[in-house]
Amino acid sequence: MKTILDGAHVKLGTELLIDWVRVKVKEGVLDHKNVQFKFKDKILKCDEEGQINEHWPEGFCDQHMNALMRILKRSEKEKEKRKLNDNI
Repeated sequence: MKTILDGAHVKLGTELLIDWVRVKVKEGVLDHKNVQFKFKDKILKCDEEGQINEHWPEGFCDQHMNALMRILKRSEKEKEKRKLNDNI
């Protein structure tokens, strides 16, 4: 059975797994030349640092960041609301 280290094709669908592959590239476990990600019709490659240097397509591994941004925006709105209430 081929493993990812032997050059097997592996279909990944979550941010955590994709980040894990990028970390393994950074650690030198995987050769960046043998790693590519397909998102919709676009092929994305990473460099030896595990960074994807191409245009980051909307919807590709951005759910976590989007959730964090929603938390931050909500926190800011609540903070502003408390400030306004404190000043009244």
